[in-house]
Formats: sequence, structure tokens, C-alpha cells
Amino acid sequence: ASMFALLDKLADKSMTPDVFGRLLCACPRGRFQAIAMTWAPGQSAPVHDHAGLWCVEGLYSGRLLTQDWAPPSPAGPSADGGGELFRFPPPGAWAEQGRETVEAIVPPQEFHILANPFEEAAVTIHIYGGPMHACRTFHPAEAGAGERGGLHRLQTCELRFTPDGDPGERSCAGGETRARAGR
Repeated sequence: ASMFALLDKLADKSMTPDVFGRLLCACPRGRFQAIAMTWAPGQSAPVHDHAGLWCVEGLYSGRLLTQDWAPPSPAGPSADGGGELFRFPPPGAWAEQGRETVEAIVPPQEFHILANPFEEAAVTIHIYGGPMHACRTFHPAEAGAGERGGLHRLQTCELRFTPDGDPGERSCAGGETRARAGR
């Protein structure tokens, strides 16, 4: 089957509010990696980086909202022993991406949020400048930090992808589910 047939199958799949990821191809010399991800309605990824790798993200189908965040400053360990804290400046405005939108992400400007508040699923294609095994995610550690910047708690998310045989098995790609308003 062609790559486009696989992407169409991912787009048509009955979705659950989990990120689905499928490793499409990887350079045997470690120079790049291509991944397809599906985004269920109401699903989002928290503020995250791209492990210092450049990335080109394209929207194959559906729509997403994106919000760019400037690099954070280290803020030391949390007082409750819950990990490292980072302080983000206020984020940029939300931008809607439609089918065939492409975005280039180049470190150190590699922090953003992806969200699907729409009624239809979305499929994105991500091409990374090397193997992407894990990324850092940042979760608000004080009231309002997710909307206006501020303290965020660091977590690491290891990336797992569906096996070659079934593009529908669950996998983690740093995503989390956020309830849609009114639901």
C-alpha cells in the first residue's frame, strides 16, 4: 500500500482521545525520521519541544490550532520535590492550520502546542532531523500558566509508535486529552 493509502486509513480510523503515531520511515544513518500522527476531536499535546531536532510538520487532513512558545528559562527544582520547573514567557496567539499547511520548527524556537478542538480528526506528518525517541513536555505548575506563560513542570515523554502491521494500535506521542468546552 502507498503512503497516501496509509494516511487515508489513519484519517478514516475510528478515533479515541489518544495520540496515534505511525513511523513511516527512518534513515538508516539517523539523518531523518518521518512520523504520521492522528489527533482525535478534543485532543491536544501540552507545550513540548522537539529534542533539539529541526522538524517540518504538515497537516495532511483535518484542522488544528497551534500556539508557539518562546524557549523557557530554568527556574530550579519545585518546592514539593516534583521535578524541575521552567518559566515560559507569554505565548504567541493561536493560529488555525488547515489541510496542506506546513510549519518549519528550528531550535531553539521549537516549543509549541498542537490542539484539535474541531469535530473531525486530523492527521499530521512530522519529519525530524534525526531519530526522535523522546521529547520534553511542560505542564502548568501555577494557576494561569497554560494561558499566559509562567512556571511549568518538566516531564519527559518517550515516543512509541504503532507496529508495522497495524496503524490503529495505541501509542504515545507526548499527547494528552483535554476536555472540549461544553462536553
